[in-house]
Amino acid sequence: LTKNQRNILYLMTKHRNTLITYDMFIDHVWEEKFIKLNTIASHIREIRNAVDGLEIHNIRGEGYILKV
Repeated sequence: LTKNQRNILYLMTKHRNTLITYDMFIDHVWEEKFIKLNTIASHIREIRNAVDGLEIHNIRGEGYILKV
């Protein structure tokens, strides 16, 4: 995993079973730099492909939840 992907996964495991909004990802992973939401979706897809058994759910228009 890349540095950003590890940071995303860390944030999701820290707040498991809780909605992590797109703003939270931007604040904690990209330190408030402007990014497109597709960038987050792309990283989530790569994390899902790299780590078997993760149950990451998209909440359309809101963010993601890591179910444990």
